[in-house]
Amino acid sequence: MKVISKDPSSVLVRLTKQELTILANSINEAQEAIEEWELPTRVGSEPAEVEELRRQLSDLLRADQP
Repeated sequence: MKVISKDPSSVLVRLTKQELTILANSINEAQEAIEEWELPTRVGSEPAEVEELRRQLSDLLRADQP
């Protein structure tokens, strides 16, 4: 992972495909292991936000496949 830029409200990073896969898989595992009502406390985001990020990462990884 390489930090490209950051400011108080955002961070721009460059990830390898492997790093992106790790991130997507980690989110998926958290969703499986943590009950939905606990996500805001344990992850810091609402279930719908977590699912949307997981979906976007998965779509990005799938788009790169032949």
